[in-house]
Amino acid sequence: MRMTGKLQTSNVTNKNDLRSLNSRVFIGNLNTAIVKKTDIEILFGKYGKIVGCSVHKGYAFVQYLNERNARAAVSGENARVIAGQPLEVKGIITSLFDCTDPPRQLRGTGDDLSVHSSVKGQSLPPPQKIRLSL
Repeated sequence: MRMTGKLQTSNVTNKNDLRSLNSRVFIGNLNTAIVKKTDIEILFGKYGKIVGCSVHKGYAFVQYLNERNARAAVSGENARVIAGQPLEVKGIITSLFDCTDPPRQLRGTGDDLSVHSSVKGQSLPPPQKIRLSL
C-alpha cells in the first residue's frame, strides 16, 4: 500500500481547537507496525482534504478541512480490514462520549471491586472498596 512522491500533511490534528473536533477522525485497532502515515493519508484522503495526520502505536488521528469529509470517512472506512485488522473509525465527538470506554476502571476479584480514576497526571485518593450484594 506504499506510495511515494506525495507531499505529507502536518502532524498536527488541532487537538486543542474545540471548533475543529467535528472534522477530526479517530482510527483505532491500527497495525502501525505495517501501516504508516502515508498509507493513512492515501486511504483517508479520498474523502477530502486532510490538513493533519498523526499516527501513534495502535491508532491515528486524521484532521479534515470540514466535518462533512470526516463523516464520510467514518462511514466509509469503519470495520475495513487493513493489515489483517478491522479498523475502528469514529468521529472524535463520538469517541469522547463512547459508553463502551468509561472514564473509570473497575479492578478486583470476586464481589469486592476497587474503583479508581484513570485521570493521567493527577494524584488520586486511595481506592474505595465496594461490596456487591447478589
